[in-house]
Amino acid sequence: MRKEGLPIEGFCVAAGIPTTEKAVEIIEGLKAAGIKHVAFKPGSVDGIRQVINIAAANPDFPIIMQWTGGHAGGHHSFEDFHQPVLATYRAIRQHPNICLVGGSGSGSAEDVWEYLTGDWSVQRFGVQPMPFDGFLFASRVMVAKEAHTSSSVKDLIVAAPGVVDGAWQGTYTKPTGGILTVRSELGEPIHKVATRAVKLWKEFDDTVSKLPKEKRALWLTERKEEIIGKLNRDFAKAWFGWKKDGSVALDLADMTYEETVLRMIRLMFVAHQKRWVDLSQRNLSLDDPLPFVETFFQKYPLASEQLLAAEDTAYFLAISEWPGQKPVPFIPVLDASFEVWFNKDSLWAAEDVEAVFDQDPQRVCILQRPVAAKWSVKKDEPVKELLGNINKSLVQRLLERSYGGDVSSVPVVEYLAAAPKPVSKNLSGVKCTEAGSSVTYELGSHLPETSAWLETLSGSELSWLRALLTSTTIVQGTSYIDNPLRRILAPRAGQKVVVTYNGSVPSSVAVYGAARSYGGHVDNFKALEIVFIGQTKQIALTFFEEHLGSSIPLSLQFEYKPLQGFAPIHEIATGHNQCIKEFYWKLWYGNNETLPSIDLREKPKMSNSSALSSATKAKLSRLRGRKVQAPMDFTIVTGWQAIMKSVFPAAIDGDLLKLVHLSNGFRMVDGAKPLALGDVCRAEARIVSVINAPEGKIVKVKGHVYCEGQPVIEVVSSFLYRGRFTDYENTFDTTEEQCSLGKRRRRWSASIEGVVAFKDRTNYRNVLVTGDLGTALNMSNANVPSSGKGMPVSRKASLLRTRKQARSLFSIEGMIINSIMVTSHIKCLEAVKDQFMARLKGAEYEVHRLRTVNVALMLN
Repeated sequence: MRKEGLPIEGFCVAAGIPTTEKAVEIIEGLKAAGIKHVAFKPGSVDGIRQVINIAAANPDFPIIMQWTGGHAGGHHSFEDFHQPVLATYRAIRQHPNICLVGGSGSGSAEDVWEYLTGDWSVQRFGVQPMPFDGFLFASRVMVAKEAHTSSSVKDLIVAAPGVVDGAWQGTYTKPTGGILTVRSELGEPIHKVATRAVKLWKEFDDTVSKLPKEKRALWLTERKEEIIGKLNRDFAKAWFGWKKDGSVALDLADMTYEETVLRMIRLMFVAHQKRWVDLSQRNLSLDDPLPFVETFFQKYPLASEQLLAAEDTAYFLAISEWPGQKPVPFIPVLDASFEVWFNKDSLWAAEDVEAVFDQDPQRVCILQRPVAAKWSVKKDEPVKELLGNINKSLVQRLLERSYGGDVSSVPVVEYLAAAPKPVSKNLSGVKCTEAGSSVTYELGSHLPETSAWLETLSGSELSWLRALLTSTTIVQGTSYIDNPLRRILAPRAGQKVVVTYNGSVPSSVAVYGAARSYGGHVDNFKALEIVFIGQTKQIALTFFEEHLGSSIPLSLQFEYKPLQGFAPIHEIATGHNQCIKEFYWKLWYGNNETLPSIDLREKPKMSNSSALSSATKAKLSRLRGRKVQAPMDFTIVTGWQAIMKSVFPAAIDGDLLKLVHLSNGFRMVDGAKPLALGDVCRAEARIVSVINAPEGKIVKVKGHVYCEGQPVIEVVSSFLYRGRFTDYENTFDTTEEQCSLGKRRRRWSASIEGVVAFKDRTNYRNVLVTGDLGTALNMSNANVPSSGKGMPVSRKASLLRTRKQARSLFSIEGMIINSIMVTSHIKCLEAVKDQFMARLKGAEYEVHRLRTVNVALMLN
């Protein structure tokens, strides 16, 4: 995810502490992905010491130690918060790469102030100050406006009074401050709001869960009706057994097939919102099961009477535990695995109470720390306001404590970063010359180390240039990318760099020579220029590429944001992709050329002619002998200009710097002769497919190379723009098919082209089928726009299909449909069949399916 550009800076190992060897392996992988730091959550003194060992083995990588003790909400240890820190603090501070972060369910500035200053150890235990580096807020923000917590669940959190710091241990035995501690599915203590569901959980913790596993089934059987009643009354996972008259079925074998299906839908399908609790559970049925079920049981009334067979009971239990599927929101059986059925996947409902079958928040489990609960008194407070108030209070306390309340006494820095070390301008292998307001650096054959070189260029003060050259990450839109300037400005032999200053602040950087991407270097050629515009804090960066005696510029814009010290350099994304396309258009098609407007659906156009040259003849003669014929893959040379135009349309908003050439495919046209020396060729190409895939945007272009006006070779090239794309309005897929028509001796072929446009990754927006079926069958546009999920087939009928569903062929009197049909569409299918058969007038025509388009062809 980080390699894809998602703004992820850290990684937290949330359960357990790995061995030192395994941690080294994890950290090496994180480094390679661009992750800046890793966090561990020890639960004991031994865990803390193991994190210290990991930090010692990785001294150049930041380690965040999240210590929560027994105070925190959610999973926590039984340890006191203070004693383990007192015992290990000295060892922790011997490693400067450890950042000590507390997470003790805090809710206010008052809670964390003594820990950030270190006063807690002085005032409570009479030892030296032991400050923490930061604090976590989790329980406190569950009532924030931005939290996904359901509204009625937030009401319960606000209603919980909470406790003072010394009283939280009471939650282990009974509800205290509205909070109760139970044992999670992982066997660890966990604090939750004392809802009816959590009280029932506590009851089972103290009874059946304490029994040996082999004795649990008997205990449950003896109290079966009582337990079922409590589940149906108090817990989000209701008992599955149910009868149509509203009574309880004690066993699956007491239910009919109809009752089983209806109960599944009742508990897994959120009827008032027309959605499933989770899409993985949809696989057990359909998108909207209610109309289908009604029709189905009308056709098969015996399903309302027949009880589940033993084999089907076992099958039902098996599919309820399918791997990769969200655990079912019900309990189908009371057996030795009751603890798994009851405990597993119990927290999601706090964020989706609408999916609980009666929307009762008292049925759900809500994580919350006992002390933090007392600070949650306002529902839907914006998180900016919530955390901002805490930060403001901490700043004011720090100002009064360290600066006597005088703001003018607070030191000012350019941006929040480590103070630069003094830079020596006498760098080995570099000649430095100062002249007026500029400093010139000239590199010889002996190059300095890259980091030392960049430090020298950055200067000895915090500035925009230091931020540009030393930041590991640049913000590009909503993504993070590795800073390319560190690689671009790496030292190269024969290079000259001129840094110009405005007073003590750099104003521009110019790089000459030693940066050409191909061919010999041109002395004193300006390869790069960086200019800082102080009024707007913008950085104009221009690359220059020498091409046929001309200098072709590529301009990129950045913004310097010193208030965001963690990432002070932001690229201005507006126009980024277009600038890069304009640069490459000039580079590939001519210095004086201007990027034209190219339509995605543009018809093929001939490119400039080309011929096999005498230089090529010499190469081919050595390989092929006296008869000089071009190899088939030479087609990519003759058709290159026509093919590459496919990556330039404005509607394909991708970054050419992230373009990958996936494949080339070649096919000789039937009856054509291979290209030979002296042949004059022309090429045409068009875009046949633009698809948003998980790995990026895939563009496929198809073209032909012509000789003497006749097609010789077909070439198909595919390109990938890496990244994430959601512009489905610009995506389509084209397929061409030859259809065999007629019967017996009266058969002929015709071409059909199908084009599908996508609504999203899994659904089509519309379909266009065109072709010439001769005089007997004249098939023209069959395009019917649709805003739904279905693929339009004709003006009178459409067949529902989603690409996620498995493919299945249904043959109907010579018409092949590659689609998934549901019962509710039977009438539409019959209409297609009737109209199709009527138009055939008894002839046995065969229409081949469009393999990619996957539509049902119907005569219009």
